[in-house]
Amino acid sequence: MNEKLKYKIEKQKINNFYSLLIAIILLAFLSCLITILITTNLTLGVQQVLIAFIGLFSLITIEAFKKCLESISYTEGFYITNNSNYKTVNTYYEKQDLTEAASEIQSLLNQLSKNNPPKNEQEEIEVANEVVEEIKQDAELQEKIETTVKAGRVKTLINMINHPLAAFIMSAVISSLYIVNTDEKEEK
Repeated sequence: MNEKLKYKIEKQKINNFYSLLIAIILLAFLSCLITILITTNLTLGVQQVLIAFIGLFSLITIEAFKKCLESISYTEGFYITNNSNYKTVNTYYEKQDLTEAASEIQSLLNQLSKNNPPKNEQEEIEVANEVVEEIKQDAELQEKIETTVKAGRVKTLINMINHPLAAFIMSAVISSLYIVNTDEKEEK
């Protein structure tokens, strides 16, 4: 994971923490207002104003907690690797990686098809192999594809590429990524 992504995730976590802290403070203030209303002997006019403030702070507090819950739901996700290890990932960035990977692979396919339009099945496979080689050269694109694979979104990526050779290309890329990663682990 690159440093920019780590920074964005940490910044989001800090923002979530402060949002939660503000929501808790609002809840405490709301509790104080309710306690004042119940325990003190106030005139009817003051009670009505206090009830209006309680209603207003109730809405604000609910909105603050809602914001906290919404931000958590799209920034935190889980997936299972090896059926035993849990790893936290950022689903917002997964979706972004998925979209970017699909568009980059699609543009590579279009570019290579325009330069040398395939006339038969053998030439289509050659174009697909060229795309695979281009992907192997691009570490950032490989990382996006790896994130997509780990999230279990390969079929979605293939559908987004919208090309007859997309499944072939993805299986070749995933195989090469797996072999490269396995070889790197064995060397260590």
